[in-house]
Amino acid sequence: MKIRSQLLLVMVMSLFLMTSLVAGVQMYTAYTQAKQNMQGILQNQATQFSNQVETWFTLVRQSGHLFANEFFVQNASSEEMQKLLGNMHNELNAFDNLIVTKPNGSISNIYPHNPSIIGQSMSGYSYFQDTIAAKTSQISKVMISPTTGKAVIAITQPILNENGDLIAVLLQNIKLDLLQDISEDAKIGQTGQTIVFTSDGKVIAPQSNESAGFISYVPSTLSELFKKDLRSVGEFIRADGEPVIVATTRVKTPGWGIAVTITQGEVLHSFYDSIKYGVVTFGIIFLLLSFVSSIIFNKLFRSITTVTQHFASMNEGNFAFAQISEDVIHFAPQELKKLCTTFNTMSQTIQNNMDVIRKTHEQLEIKVEERTEDLVAMNEELQALNQELQQTLENLQQTQDQLVQSEKMASLGSLVAGIAHEINTPVGVGVTATSHLQKVTKEFSQLYASGELKRRDLSNYLVESEEALSIIFSNLERASQLIRSFKQVSVDQSSEARRVFNIKQYLSEILLSLHPKLKRTKHKITVQCDEKLKMDSFPGAFGQIITNLIMNSLIHAYEPDQAGELTITILQEADKTLLVYSDDGKGMDKDVVSQIFNPFFTTKRGMGGTGLGLYILYNLVKQQFGGTIECESELGKGTKFVIDIPVGKETHHGK
Repeated sequence: MKIRSQLLLVMVMSLFLMTSLVAGVQMYTAYTQAKQNMQGILQNQATQFSNQVETWFTLVRQSGHLFANEFFVQNASSEEMQKLLGNMHNELNAFDNLIVTKPNGSISNIYPHNPSIIGQSMSGYSYFQDTIAAKTSQISKVMISPTTGKAVIAITQPILNENGDLIAVLLQNIKLDLLQDISEDAKIGQTGQTIVFTSDGKVIAPQSNESAGFISYVPSTLSELFKKDLRSVGEFIRADGEPVIVATTRVKTPGWGIAVTITQGEVLHSFYDSIKYGVVTFGIIFLLLSFVSSIIFNKLFRSITTVTQHFASMNEGNFAFAQISEDVIHFAPQELKKLCTTFNTMSQTIQNNMDVIRKTHEQLEIKVEERTEDLVAMNEELQALNQELQQTLENLQQTQDQLVQSEKMASLGSLVAGIAHEINTPVGVGVTATSHLQKVTKEFSQLYASGELKRRDLSNYLVESEEALSIIFSNLERASQLIRSFKQVSVDQSSEARRVFNIKQYLSEILLSLHPKLKRTKHKITVQCDEKLKMDSFPGAFGQIITNLIMNSLIHAYEPDQAGELTITILQEADKTLLVYSDDGKGMDKDVVSQIFNPFFTTKRGMGGTGLGLYILYNLVKQQFGGTIECESELGKGTKFVIDIPVGKETHHGK
C-alpha cells in the first residue's frame, strides 16, 4: 500500500472515532435533558391538579357548612327541609344524595327522595359517631353508594341551634366520578394518566370500567413512592410491563394522593427521532470530513505526481504540457520547489523555439469552435430553464389557491368542533333532567297504583316535575339557539350564495359561533351597529372577514392571560358601508404593517400561524366586494382595520 493511502486511512479512522465520541455525548445529553424536562412538567401538572381538586372539594364542603349554619335550616319543618335539600342538590351537581338525620342517627330526610331509606339509622358508621361525639364535621373513607353502586365519600355537618345543642346531622354523599372529567383534562400526552387515590391506595379517579361496587387500587410501587415522599418524581412498571415516569403530590384536604404519569416511550419518542437525524447528520459530517481530508492529502502529494507526469510528457516530446503550475510549486516540499522551477525554465526554452504562428492559429480556431458550441448550449439551457420556471410559477399559483381553500375549510372545521362541544352541555343537562323526571314519575305511578298516594306526595311530584321541565326547556332552548346560529353561519361560509341579511343579527350569529374560542379568553367584544341596517351581498364572505379579524387579534395581539377590548363598528355613508375593527393589543411596527396582507407572511411562524388569514381577508374585500382595506397600527397602541364596501344598490335600511 502506498504511503499516501496509509496516511489517509489513519486520518479517516481518527475522524470517525472523534465524530462518534462527540455524537454520543450529544445524544446522551439530549436524552437526559428530555427526561428532566418531562419530570418538571409532570411535577408542575401534579401541583396544579392537586390545587384544582382541593378547591373543588373545599367548595363542596363549605356549601354544607353554610347550609348547616343557616337559621331557617335549623328551624325548618320536614317538608321545608326536603325542598332545601333539593335546592342544594341542584345548585351543586356533586352529590350522590343528601341526608338529614336526627341526633340518634334516624334518617328524617333524603334527596333525591327515597321512602325506603326514611327511618333507617346511620349510627353504626364510625364517622357519624365521631360527628355526634365532637359536634364537628367529619369525612368518611371511600365507600360504595348503596343507591348507585359507585364510589363516594360522605361529609357530615352537625346542625346546632343557637344554644349549641345538636338537633340534626347533614350527610353530603359526594359523587367521586365527577373527578373523572377533571383528571382527563389534566393528563399529559397520548399515554399520560392522572390518578387520584386515597392514603390506603384506593383509586378515586379515573373510575374503573368494572361493574358497580368495584374499587380499584393503585400499584404497590406507586403507593410506596407516595408514602416515601409526598412530593416526588420517580419511575415504576405498570401492570402491562410499560415503564412509566410519575410525579406525586398530596391534596391537603382530605389528604388524597395525586399521581401524573406518562410512559417513557412517549417521552423518548422525539429523542428517538433525533437519534435518526443524528445518525444521518453524523454520516454526512463524516463523509464531508473524509472528502476534505482526501483533498488535503491530494494537495500534499500532488507535486510529486505532477513532476513525474511532466517528465514523462517531455520524454514523449509533448512540450506543450511540460509546465508545472505555480500552484503545484507553492504547495510542494522545499526540496522539490527548485527542481520544479528548473524544469519549467528548461521546458519553456524548448517550447519558445517552436512555430509560434502555427500554434496560435490552431488555438484560435479551437477557441472559436468552443465559444460557438458554448453559446449554442447556453441558449438551449436558457430556453429549458425558462420553461421550467414558467411551470414552477403555475404550480406555485395552484398550490397557493389550494392553501387558501384549505385555510377556509380548516376554519369551518374548527367552528363545527366548537359548536358541537357547546351543544353537548345543554343536551347533557336536559338528558339528566329527563331521566330524573322519568324516575320521579315512575315512583309517583307506583304510589298511585298501590293506593298509598298522599297530598304531600302529589305536591312533591308537582314541584319536582316543574323544576325538571324548566331545566329541560331552558337547556333545549339553548341548544336550539346554538344550532340555528351554526346552521346559518356554516351554510354561508361554505357557499357563495348572495342574499339580504341584517348585519347586526348576523354579527351576533358569528360571535355566537366563535364563543367556544372566545370563552377561553378574558376579552370583551363591543359591536356598534344600527339594529335595522341590512346588506344585499355575500354573508359567507362577510362572516369570513369578521372571523379572520377576530382570530388575528386572538393569535397576535394579546398574551395568553391578557384581557383586551375588541370593537366592531358598522356605519353607512352615502355610497359605501364602512367597517371599522380595532383592538387594544400590542400593535405592530411599520415594517410588519407593510407586509401583513402578503401571502404566507406571519409573525407566528412555527406557533400556529399560516400567513393566510389576512391575505384571504384582503382578497375577499378586493375581489368579492370590490372595496378597500387599510391597517393603522403602532407598537403598544393597538391595531385598527378600516374597510370600505361600495353600497350601490346592495345595502339599504330595513323598515
